[in-house]
This record gives sequence, structure tokens and C-alpha cells, in this order.
Amino acid sequence: MKHFLLFIAIILTTGTIAQNTFFQEYPEEAYQVGTDIFALDNGKYVVAGYSKLFKAENSQFFKTIDSEGNEISTNYISSDNAPNLGQRICQDYDNNLLILRDSTINDTSYITITKSSVEGEVMDSHIIMPGYANGIVKDGDQGYYIFGTNDGKVRVIKLDNSFDVVWTNKFYPTQLQSQTFIPFQGKILNNNLYIVGNYRNSVGYFDDSKTFIINISNTGDSLNCLNLEKYYYQCYNSLMATSDGNLVTAGVYGEMMIEDTASILKLTPELDEIWNNTFYYEYGMYCENIVETIEGDFIVCGGQFQSYSSSTNMFLKKINPDGEDVWYNQMELGDESYGVNLLITEDESILCTGFTSNSDNEYQDNAFLLKTDSEGNLSGINYLAESIFNIEISPNPSSEKCAVLIHNIHGSSVSISVYNNSGQKVIEHKVSEVQENLFSKTLEVNNLNPGIYFIQISIDGIRETRKLIIQ
Repeated sequence: MKHFLLFIAIILTTGTIAQNTFFQEYPEEAYQVGTDIFALDNGKYVVAGYSKLFKAENSQFFKTIDSEGNEISTNYISSDNAPNLGQRICQDYDNNLLILRDSTINDTSYITITKSSVEGEVMDSHIIMPGYANGIVKDGDQGYYIFGTNDGKVRVIKLDNSFDVVWTNKFYPTQLQSQTFIPFQGKILNNNLYIVGNYRNSVGYFDDSKTFIINISNTGDSLNCLNLEKYYYQCYNSLMATSDGNLVTAGVYGEMMIEDTASILKLTPELDEIWNNTFYYEYGMYCENIVETIEGDFIVCGGQFQSYSSSTNMFLKKINPDGEDVWYNQMELGDESYGVNLLITEDESILCTGFTSNSDNEYQDNAFLLKTDSEGNLSGINYLAESIFNIEISPNPSSEKCAVLIHNIHGSSVSISVYNNSGQKVIEHKVSEVQENLFSKTLEVNNLNPGIYFIQISIDGIRETRKLIIQ
């Protein structure tokens, strides 16, 4: 009884039990990006995306991942069109996978659905009709929607549970015939379909991008359309239906491609704006996907630019139901890293997939799966939005010794901890008061297994985290 009361006291003192977290990268001899993620009933996950060997054919992949982030199996399906877009895969009503792809038959592109088990066994394929597909949405228990492009318009196809066509229709979200359209995501709200996408080539512009959101009835009628075109470019990629019966979309806007301001919009079912959360750090942002938590908050992922080039660090951001900021965590997962899709688990952990890359191979991006706790931390490690201190880590990658240099911190207290990618602390050093302007600490890493580690540096209670590679 005493042990039981002690256990209860520990829980009341420390809060909830720590959530299992991890970061796993999946290197392949190809350019790969994780674009979709699913949680299976057996505690495993499926990470799906697109894969391309340099100057070779495109294909879509799906990886089965265990609860610790370890890869169990990877399967590939060839596709003529496997772009960096999410929502090209969904689960059917028997929890099998439906992979939406394009296949060429007699020099004509056909929209095709391939059905597979999560273990990779292909069951059957259904050729729907000529065209190009971008996304598939499950419509409750009544069938599926497919959306893509055809003849310069947005095409939507309604299928029944046997993949037979119920109806198909084409939609033109703007009035200018010269514009091209790319639908990104679709969601069901109030038994209607909403699709968010981009259109380009407005009059007076060379290659701008702006956003449309169209509302389509379950019988294929156009109900409403919103064009977001206040800025030179205004690109929203993701869309979700909220628990209070509204819509949220996340993306970016800017003027003449020199400023990237992240934006999260909440809209009514009639596509009227409720609130707009905008944020900008360092060299700019790009939001990619957004999900809702059990409490009604929102988590968004994407990339924070590290220079005026395209290099980014992945970020997670949380806002409350009123659109107010809660926290922002930036994560350095490679020379470049980007979060593409999110999933909230039953224990309120955050799962994110996307890609990381390193400068030693410009033709290879690696898909990853990251699991944090509900506050965006990897086993309690917090990530700061901006670098506050001048910190150097060299060499990195390392195999025997690694030096941590911190400039201009005389009189500060310093703590340096090294964590593996499962969140376990493997090295720790503390200095209560630094007596020099340039602090230097050499870490012995020759006893660590090769892989990805994270160095957490705390200076007077302010924490920054850097990625360390052990070879």
C-alpha cells in the first residue's frame, strides 16, 4: 500500500508520465520525402511519400515503422507523377492502403488507385479515367473523392466503395483562362468537399502563386469559392475541418519573393475569415501542414529559412483555438530539414514526417519520422526559435572528440547534455560559473555508437539544441 501511495504521489508531483519520443532518419539511395503518416491499430505507423533516383523514374513508397521509430519494411510503387504533395495515400474501410498514382497507357496518363496491405502486398489496381491526380479523400462510409487537373481545370471525381465513378466534374476557381491550377488537399465538412490549392500566372505577373479554396456539394455542384490574392504570392497548402465546425488552412505570403511570412487562417464554412495568425523569424517561414489537438489547439509544421537561400530548419508551432501563440520550437535535423505532415496520437504525442538532407550528397534527401511529447519536446529537450548565443561545435560529424565553444558568457552557468535519438542522456557536464569569455568543453564521443545525437546547451537556464553526428 505504501508503494502504491508513493507511486501516486510521484505522479501528482511530476504531472503526466513522460511520453516516449524519438527521431529516426531513413537513408536510401534516392531522393525521398515523407508526405503522409498513419497510425495503425497495432501501435505501428506508416510513413508514405515519393522517391526518385537521380535521372530515373518516380515512385511512391510506404514504410512500416514500429513504435520506436525503427523501419520494419519499405515498399515501392512506380508512378509517372509522384510530386512533393501529401494526400496521395489513404486508408480504406478495412485499414488497407490506397495509393493514388498516375500511369501511362498508350501514351495517355490515367488516374490509378492501387490497393495494398500495410505489409506491402498489392491486392488490386483500379484505372479510373484519363487525367492527372493530386489527392484522395475518404468520404465517411460512402466512398472516396479524387481531385487533380485536366484540360486546365480542377477535376473532382466521386467514387463509390467499389471505385466506380458516381460523378465527375470540372471547376475553374478564377475567371482568367491563362491560369494554371494545383490542388493540394481536400477535407469533408458538413457533407461537402473543400479543396485548397494554388493558381499561377495572373495578369501583370510572371509566375506568382495564389490560393483558391472551393466548396463542392456531395452531388458535384459548386457552392462557393475563395481566392486569396492580396499579396504577390499567397500559398496555402493544407486544410483541415475543426472540431467546432470551421476550417483552418496554413501557408505563406510575401511580396515579390523577398519575404516569407507564415500564415494560419481560420475560416467559416462559408469561407469568411475568423482570425489570421502570422509569424516571421530570421529569413522567413513556410507552413506545410496543420492538425488539431484533443483540446482544440492547433499544431503546424514547416520550415524556417536559415539564409536567403533555400536552407531550412524544421519547426513545430502551437496556437490556441483563438489563434494565439502558445509555443514555437525550431529543430536542426540536418543541413536542411523540413516538416511536411503531422499526426496527433491518442496519448497526445506529436508525430511529424518530412525530409532532411546533408551537403555531402545534393541529390539525396532522407525521409524521417519524429515523435515529440505534446509540447513539441524530444524527451524534454526544448528548441529555441532563434540562436541567442554564439555557439560552435567542431568537428561535426565527429568520431572521437567534439569541442563545444561558447563566446562571451563570462560569469554564466553552463550545462551541456548529449542525447541519443531515443531521448536518452548519454553525456552531461555542468559548470556553475564560467571564468573566461570563451568557454570550451571537449566531449569524449569515441564510446558512442554511430548515429544522430542532440547536444542541449543550457546557459543561465536558456536552452539551445544542436544536432551532432557520430561516425
